[in-house]
Amino acid sequence: MTGDAIVRVNLENLALMRFDVELFGIPYSPDFGHEVTVNFWCPGLNNNGTFYSDANGLQMQKRVLNHRDTWDLQLAPWMNITANYFPVASAIAAKDLNRKIQMTVMNDRTEGGSVIKNGRIELMQNRRMNGEDGKGVGEALNETDSAGNGISVPATYYVQLFNFMKRESLQRTMQQRQDQPAQYFFSFNTTQSDSAAPSALVTDGIEEILASSNMTHQMKLELFTLGKNKIMMRVENLADVLDDLENSTIRFQTVNVEDVAHKLFGVANKGDFGSLDSISVEEMNLTGNQKYSDMAAKRLSWMTKDATTPLP
Repeated sequence: MTGDAIVRVNLENLALMRFDVELFGIPYSPDFGHEVTVNFWCPGLNNNGTFYSDANGLQMQKRVLNHRDTWDLQLAPWMNITANYFPVASAIAAKDLNRKIQMTVMNDRTEGGSVIKNGRIELMQNRRMNGEDGKGVGEALNETDSAGNGISVPATYYVQLFNFMKRESLQRTMQQRQDQPAQYFFSFNTTQSDSAAPSALVTDGIEEILASSNMTHQMKLELFTLGKNKIMMRVENLADVLDDLENSTIRFQTVNVEDVAHKLFGVANKGDFGSLDSISVEEMNLTGNQKYSDMAAKRLSWMTKDATTPLP
């Protein structure tokens, strides 16, 4: 089946509508390439040529059609689409500042996206070219399946249309669910009788621990095992200024990392701390491969043309 699509719409939660789009292969054309976009349109939403897209899943960046903040952008007429498409890793949003209406589309995979027309968010789900674009790859973007047909591309989108002065954005909540979905584990040939009560899960009490350590629902915690009794903990504050025009709810958060680590150790060991007196916490650089103190001590300083003192 080529050139067709199946769209499933789930309206069980009207606050966050779900669209599952199964896009079958794009027919090949020797004359033209084809790019297929999924479009979400809100009639009457005037975003005035401005929209927002995430930067690799983090802060939402302001985008203005045919404009760049740091230079005077001059475009040929045929570059209007190309110059206004941006990578969308987790979400793209359009706001009507007069009506206080916002439409946010959250995707489950990275795509290119834009708001070329007011009130219409578009995301490119698939494309098939008949020639290479001269950008250095040396071959056309012409992906096919085992039968030689264009590949099928599935995607899931969540759409929230709301008054941003009265309702909270669900973007970061959904992003966390997408990034860290529920994991299922199964046990076979177990020696435990079916009637025996299951032991408490290691995750029991974690939400309370995080809340007591000043971590909010818009903060992300990731744990990486580095070795015996050694864990790397990464904490991210996903709260975004896009969701807080009046600076009323977004705040810098101070998290007691040592307290979080100590409580998580207690949960994992069911309260048995043994001979443990304390937990050692060291701050690492963002890549996690060097102590922050070592990085700061070895940081290069250099003189620029206009500087009077070396810059770090």
